[in-house]
Amino acid sequence: MMPDVAEIWVQGRMNDTNAVVTTTVNDSPPIRMNARDDKAFGYLIPLDPGTNSLVITATNTAGKHNDYRFTVVRSRGYRGAITSPEFGSFAEGQPQIVKGYVSEKIDEGTATEGHVLSVFVNGVPTVLGPVDRDGNISYETVRPVPLNPNGGPTAYSVQVHWSNDKVKQ
Repeated sequence: MMPDVAEIWVQGRMNDTNAVVTTTVNDSPPIRMNARDDKAFGYLIPLDPGTNSLVITATNTAGKHNDYRFTVVRSRGYRGAITSPEFGSFAEGQPQIVKGYVSEKIDEGTATEGHVLSVFVNGVPTVLGPVDRDGNISYETVRPVPLNPNGGPTAYSVQVHWSNDKVKQ
């Protein structure tokens, strides 16, 4: 599950400079992601509130295609963001230290309100900072987060553990 974000950055690298990469969300018309000279592609993909079915399709010049399917849930129960690596940047083949923030409370003001206990990014633990004036807690991974070993798009999955036994991704 994701916090309330209206868009998600999708990036990757292709082997065929003439390949076409598209993304669809909930069977919407495909969004074409053009590659740079170094074969990297990226695009800011819009999300609908609730569950989103995201399909990334790569088609080479011979017409062979691969589909990569993801489910992304947009929630309004808490806030959170990845602040580094910088939005829209490319990893360039190097594992990255990931920084961000998450709201200190989930379901604030309700009977199920909880407080953040820990945050992980792709299974890598983080160090939590103090609560800021907006009610958010910063985090930073304790070591660089590995990239996709298959060379495909790398997705950062932030898992938050809360005192009310909720776990959100």
